[in-house]
This record gives sequence, C-alpha cells and structure tokens, in this order.
Amino acid sequence: MDDASAGTGPAGGAGDAGDAGAEVSALADELTRVRGRGLNEVDEVRGRPGATGRQDALRLPGLDRLRVARGVDRGSRALDLRVLLWDELEEFGREFPGDATVIRSLYFDDDGRPPPPRGASQLLRQARGEVSESAFRRRQRGLLERFAAFLLAREPGADAAALAPHPTDPGVATPAGPGTVAETAETAGPDPSDPEPSSSPAPSASPGSRTRLRGAVLAALVALAVVLLTLVVADLAGPADSESGDDEEGTEDTAVSVPIRFNSLGGTTSKAIDLYDDPRVPSEQTTKTATYVDGQAGRARCKTRGRTVTSDVARGEEDRSSDWWLLVDGPPDVTAYATVTYLDVDPDDLARLPACP
Repeated sequence: MDDASAGTGPAGGAGDAGDAGAEVSALADELTRVRGRGLNEVDEVRGRPGATGRQDALRLPGLDRLRVARGVDRGSRALDLRVLLWDELEEFGREFPGDATVIRSLYFDDDGRPPPPRGASQLLRQARGEVSESAFRRRQRGLLERFAAFLLAREPGADAAALAPHPTDPGVATPAGPGTVAETAETAGPDPSDPEPSSSPAPSASPGSRTRLRGAVLAALVALAVVLLTLVVADLAGPADSESGDDEEGTEDTAVSVPIRFNSLGGTTSKAIDLYDDPRVPSEQTTKTATYVDGQAGRARCKTRGRTVTSDVARGEEDRSSDWWLLVDGPPDVTAYATVTYLDVDPDDLARLPACP
C-alpha cells in the first residue's frame, strides 16, 4: 500500500469552529473528487505529461490519512478507499440511514460495486433522478459535508463537539429518509423548479411569515417523501442489510437469502474475488460476471456443488478448500456464483440455503 501523505491534512484534530469548518470542507472536496472520478479510477493516469486533458492520480491527503488511521490495507489505494467508505457508511447509516443510502448510491451501484471506468456520471444520474442538477448539487454538498464531519469526529483526539453535525443545527440536513434531504429555507436557496412567486402577496404576509410558510410546506413534502421512500428501502439498499426488513420474520428477503462476506484469506496478491456464471462446468468454459473485494458484504440466495476451489497457501492464503458455490444477489440479468472457499458464511445459514435450480 502506498504511504499516506505526511504533514497537515484537511483534518488535524482539535480546533475551533472555524478550523473544524475548514477541515470538513476540505474533506468534502476530496469526497467530491473521488465521486467524480470513480473509486476504481483514483490512481489512474492518462495522457502525456503536460498534454491537454492529462489525468493524474487524485491527491487525497485527508482520505489517505483516514485509511491509515483505520488500519485499512488491502494492497492498493483504490481497494482501501472502497473498503473505508463502505464500512464508514455502515456506521454513518446507524445515525443517518437516509443520508447514508443516498451517499452510498453516489459511489456504489446496486450490487455494491464501484462504477466501471469513466462510469461515475451514470451513478450520479441515477442518484439524482428527477431532481434538477443545481438542486441536487446543493444537496450532494450538504450530504458530503455531513459525512466528512462524521469521519473527522471519529478520529482519535478530534473535537467531536466542533466537528459532529447536530440534527437540529441550522442549515444542516436532518435525517429524513433515503434520497431525501431536508434544507432550511434560509440555506436552501430558491429551487429552480419552484413556480414564480405571486406578484401580489397578501398585505399581512411579512418576509418572516413567508419564510415560515415555505419551511412548513417543505417539511410536509419531506414527510410525504419519507413515507413513500421507506417502502422501497430494501430494493435500494444494495448488498448492505436493510434496517427495516431483515429483522422481520416471514419476509421474502430473509426467507431465501443469507448474509455473506468476501474474504481473500490474507493472501499477498490480489484482494479481489471473481464470480462466475456457472461453477458446474470446467473453468475454461465459464465466464467471469462480477468481482468483489475483500471484506465486502453481500447476500446469497441458493447453493450448488461445482468444481473444487483450493486456496493458494504458497501466496500466504489461509488453507481452505470447498466445492460449494453460492448464487450471489445482484442485478436480475447477471448470474454470479461465488466459491465458498473465499466467503465467510455461517454454517447454519449455509445449511438452510435452498439448492439452486
């Protein structure tokens, strides 16, 4: 793994409110650059030095420091950042589940994978939906600043009171549900989709009352959005466990799928685990259909026996061997089987999985 940048980064620990704000803003800038490039592309270099359109590896001193502080070392900075953001969003989601869902959709697809090369814009369009670009840009900035504050507040010696956003702070979005960001009337600015205000306001409508009215209308819209969007959380949450569905008995998800976690077994080479379309045929006749990283979570819905896969002990991997393969949940048009050799799955869960057709 490459060394993190030394010296002062965007978050250097405790400081006054002004310092904390600058640290949060700098880390949010880094998160924005990573979103724009895509997690797999942070170290990609394209073009000749000095040429127009030259692309260099992203300079991310704050995120580099965080991944070192968290002990994330998966063999490359791209993999490190994937694991760091995924795990931190899991923690962030315990306090702000809706915000975490939106942020996750900016970096990972529905199957929990980063976008393909030069595919980050597609994730952005999907996350934005029907919201105007300018409105979503403001909302994205607010979300990333909140997430940045959360990351910095978890650093040893950080001034948590100065860094951590409070749900009732003026101008800070409150957790309202997947895809929903509540903004105060004073900070949100005019929405380009709003109709033109009436040219003849009621004589008794003062600026303060109009602001309160706008706030009440916005709050009502947010409440309605929460009710509607919580109905589809399980479909939008990707490979991570849904907070509202996985603990209920009798739901379809818990009845037919079990949690899994990918494990590269501590090897010294690649930390990626490849998935294939058919484990029951020789390896030369099968096709790779997906790739997961060490530590990434997912769900499996059935099992089958296939070719035996044995770990590479000579390359430092833990000694494992299995002929069991699990069909991993993902896009409906993709068939992806993972060998149990490179999975952590509870034996009881494995036993109750149905056989794949």
